[in-house]
Amino acid sequence: MRVKFLILGLICIFIFAYCKSPVSPDIPEEILLPAIEYFTASPSQISYGGSSTLSWSTVNTWKVLLFCDDGAHRLSPGVVVVEKTGTMEICPERTTVYRLVASGAGSPILQISPWLSALSETIIVEVIP
Repeated sequence: MRVKFLILGLICIFIFAYCKSPVSPDIPEEILLPAIEYFTASPSQISYGGSSTLSWSTVNTWKVLLFCDDGAHRLSPGVVVVEKTGTMEICPERTTVYRLVASGAGSPILQISPWLSALSETIIVEVIP
């Protein structure tokens, strides 16, 4: 699973590499630090065939990506560019890891490379057979 997230992280690098900073020279950068306000799955445990709703909200972000990994490489797509705030209904067939990655100015929480940082939160939706 770590290898998959590493590969997905490298995809982020290429996507984020083309982002331009939204910081205005008139506004201090520390006011515009990015944040993931919340990232939840409701419910986080479902029966096979059931559904759950992912919800998230970010502020001061350039791009927000949602990574999915069910361990079987069957999710299509495995990486989705999503809105800064949103919801998504999911119907996983097996326990699945979802990771929200948000990039923005001065976000040192997750160091993807020496020149790119991003915020990240992970949740797991457990599917009970």
